[in-house]
Amino acid sequence: MASVNKANTDAEYSYITTYKAANKMTYCTKCWGLGHLRDVCIILTQRCRICLGNFGLNHQCSNVLKCANCQLEHHSLDPRCDVIRRYRTELNKAVNMAICEGKLHRREIPQQQDQPTTFRYNNNDFPVMNTDKIKSNPWNIQNNNSDQ
Repeated sequence: MASVNKANTDAEYSYITTYKAANKMTYCTKCWGLGHLRDVCIILTQRCRICLGNFGLNHQCSNVLKCANCQLEHHSLDPRCDVIRRYRTELNKAVNMAICEGKLHRREIPQQQDQPTTFRYNNNDFPVMNTDKIKSNPWNIQNNNSDQ
């Protein structure tokens, strides 16, 4: 179970949970279908990500969403799509099975090292600027004061 903490930003509390990386889906950016990549896609022309029409020079998008996986009205990679949900479930099962069988190994993420919290000023970290090379008006902005 992920631990839950709160962070205060601009007088609002936001929940913070531990990030767990998800298994990566394989999908095509040519037809927007699942299970293959663009370099092995069998369709001839690129499809529009929104309407799935042929995405050529004269493409006029209808702006009506269409899923390449279930043909319903949502983006092809919408996580609420039933086909996407089934694909992710099967992917996670396959990955977990491969881990159990020793075919895959999860990478161990090193624990974060505690950094010293005290600041130590060192003159070499912040060298003095040579003011002879600084122009008084670096962007050549003209002074348009009405008082002159």
